[in-house]
Amino acid sequence: YLNEINDESVKAEARLLYNLSASPAYIFSATEYLPLGEIMFERLLADVARAEKFIFLEYFIYRSGKMFDALFDALVKKAAEGLEVVVIYDAFGYSPMFDKFEDYENINIYSFNPYTRSLYNYISFRDHRKSAVIDGKIAYFGGINIADEYINELERFGHWKDMALRVEGEAAFSAAVSFLKMLSYITRNEIDAEKYRASLPRSAPGGVTIPYADGPTNPKNPGFPVSLARKKKKPENSGWLSLFFALQYGGMSAFLTIRNAIRGGISSGIILSSINKDL
Repeated sequence: YLNEINDESVKAEARLLYNLSASPAYIFSATEYLPLGEIMFERLLADVARAEKFIFLEYFIYRSGKMFDALFDALVKKAAEGLEVVVIYDAFGYSPMFDKFEDYENINIYSFNPYTRSLYNYISFRDHRKSAVIDGKIAYFGGINIADEYINELERFGHWKDMALRVEGEAAFSAAVSFLKMLSYITRNEIDAEKYRASLPRSAPGGVTIPYADGPTNPKNPGFPVSLARKKKKPENSGWLSLFFALQYGGMSAFLTIRNAIRGGISSGIILSSINKDL
């Protein structure tokens, strides 16, 4: 839909992201900001319950507790209905609870980068994605892992303020493609992504949605989102970043992005968890 985007600065961003990650722009999709993990998880469980064909999950942390157990029960139920359920986890966060999945048909579990003799590659080369795809129609992204602290059922650092984005419509297919590329990398098998493309009715055009991801199959490293750094100077433009950890884990990139956005005339800010109150 690149040629259907009228805003030249948005079109330039869309072209850049496509060149970096082969992720197309969509205009027939809806996005919803979910400001807390407990809100995201309630929506995710409802969408899983309505799934009809397949469910993809890819998270860095899966930890036993209320969140994992509720999701596990939902996945088992859908697998029993004949849906394809595929879960990718990072080997660094392996837990014996994954063995529970082995007793169920239609649920396939894959580990990213299991331990090798190279300790550097094992520690440094990790899958930090946190996403879910349902029927190629709905996708979730953000900072929420599958562990109770993310839904404030367990207190580790005070109230856990993290966020997620729910995408519904054609753009969810890009999330499915990113997942399948990672799965193909793990299994070393080619996967036809087209069979996971949903047939969706066209709604009225909305905003521009471009889901994209970094990964081992993409040497171009799209890196931190570029959307805040648009060189437009309309006063109604604004952008915010929501971060749980600020400087500790690459947060300087976030601050530089905010700086560039302000220089570009965009009202900008950062929402931090209270753990960063001393910064």
